[in-house]
Amino acid sequence: MRYTMVLFFLCCYTFTTTAVHADDKELIYAALEKIIILEKTVKRLESKIVALEKKIEQMQQPTKKDNMSSDVAREIQKIKDRLANKEQTDDNKDLTQVTPPTKLGKSDILGFDFVGTKTYSCEEKTNTVKEYIHTETGIEFVLIPSGTFKMGSSYGQENEKPIHKVTLDDFLISKYEITQLIWQKIMQGNPSYFKDKHKPVERISWNDVQKFCEKTNLRLPTEAEWEYACRAGTTSLYYWGTQDATEYAWHWDNSSRTTHRVGSKKPNAFGLFDMSGNVMEWCSDIYEEYTSADVTNPKGAEKGFDHILRGGSWYSDVKECRSAYRLRKPPRHFKFNIGFRVCKSLK
Repeated sequence: MRYTMVLFFLCCYTFTTTAVHADDKELIYAALEKIIILEKTVKRLESKIVALEKKIEQMQQPTKKDNMSSDVAREIQKIKDRLANKEQTDDNKDLTQVTPPTKLGKSDILGFDFVGTKTYSCEEKTNTVKEYIHTETGIEFVLIPSGTFKMGSSYGQENEKPIHKVTLDDFLISKYEITQLIWQKIMQGNPSYFKDKHKPVERISWNDVQKFCEKTNLRLPTEAEWEYACRAGTTSLYYWGTQDATEYAWHWDNSSRTTHRVGSKKPNAFGLFDMSGNVMEWCSDIYEEYTSADVTNPKGAEKGFDHILRGGSWYSDVKECRSAYRLRKPPRHFKFNIGFRVCKSLK
């Protein structure tokens, strides 16, 4: 319509200001008529497109049958996971050792305030841990005791094999995924797609996280530290064992296609929240394949390009929320389901 009006006023102006030949006038009127017809055709097409879009949207809505199929598929997957859980537990049975927490007081960790001691239970595992607050940022931390565990899985992808023995020193790890509130406070900006100060910050690359760590004198966990903290003494596929994943993790089936406020699900046996689901978490390591050799405090490959992501996310199938699941991405990669948590070495 706006094009018709412009042409109409142009015609009026031309007729009143210049001498226009009669034949030219007829041509102008004919052109105006064609434009009006064209605009009507466009409007009809737009109406059809809107109707078609609504129809497509209705077709994409899950039907009762689709939901039933999804329910059946989930039940089948649960049975498979239960069987695999038994196999995984048999592989790792009696191999995980957790040393009692090192006795540390308020003044023993520079830059941290001691909060207290708390006991957590999950999947028949119970741990008593010390909790701290990072004075500069207000980030809550849990002291993870030194210990030895079996890293990897014989059930999952090839890059999760072979299962191998890993020994780690004590370290602090943040109780929650880093929130948008904390990121905003330190970095003076918020790149997240799902805006909410209590939700995890996302759409950040490994390179972005390094800048955050430089400002706070903190670091990313190594991949081994991450899995050890995630398992919290368990040897099953998930740190909640065969219980309903819905109580512990935000994943594709229950997330409503968005991130959620940190700490809104149950924690693992170290008192850590959202180790599975919500957002995937960067690790410090450069990606490398596992070997069967025993290792102490591994830090990943010395050379390479891709870095490690762990934990699955709201965008992931439940099987990608397994404790051993690993993914590799370049350090510049970012997405609306990628975030992080931080660590602090004690030595």
